[in-house]
Amino acid sequence: MVVGLLLNAIGMGWLSAVARSDSSYAGIILPLIVGGCGISMAMPAAQKSVVGVVKLQEIGQASGAITTLRIFGGVFGIAILTAVFTGSGGGFATSKAFTDGFGPAMFAAAIVAFIGAVFGLGMPGRSRAASPVIAPPQSVPADQAASAR
Repeated sequence: MVVGLLLNAIGMGWLSAVARSDSSYAGIILPLIVGGCGISMAMPAAQKSVVGVVKLQEIGQASGAITTLRIFGGVFGIAILTAVFTGSGGGFATSKAFTDGFGPAMFAAAIVAFIGAVFGLGMPGRSRAASPVIAPPQSVPADQAASAR
């Protein structure tokens, strides 16, 4: 999850630096790929980290909770990025007005992804199941083996 969020932060930060009113699609494709790969790695890992720590009979509730939080995160994320976009002079009248707000909004998205990665470092790691200790075979004297049959 941490690597995915870091990739997403890099992609969004990179996009904020290269997106201009005269940018071509070829000029922004690599940051979009990096950011997309990052979020594609982070989202399933976040889901797994939640449903992987609950009892089998609670997986449905855990999945519903993470889905609800993901939806709320999207709603609040869009609201925050829209506020950054408009607060930075962004608008839809011209391509320059759009990129004036788009760059700062993508930079804000990069900061949020980076903060998420930092928080992800504090999450407990996967606990490994204790491997059973197998005792080495012991030799049984022939007279005890015969009486055990």
